[in-house]
Amino acid sequence: MEKGDFVRLQNATVGYTVPLSGDGTFKNLRFSLTGQNLLLFTGYSGLDPEIVANTGDGFGSGIPSQGIDYTTFPRPLTVTLGINAKF
Repeated sequence: MEKGDFVRLQNATVGYTVPLSGDGTFKNLRFSLTGQNLLLFTGYSGLDPEIVANTGDGFGSGIPSQGIDYTTFPRPLTVTLGINAKF
């Protein structure tokens, strides 16, 4: 057992609407950038203190391994760029 305190920046979105005037090609143009699982601050020695429950037999001993981060994967960092244009 060890302490699993953590602070996580789970989701963040930044957007910018381009100011358009006149009779151009676009009526509206917006750019956005979204990030998921951006930062994790913890003293936990494993990959992720938020363990996904594993109800299988992870050790081959017949003992359920729920709450043990053996064979678990870290959450992926995901970044998405969005463009919204109206013609």
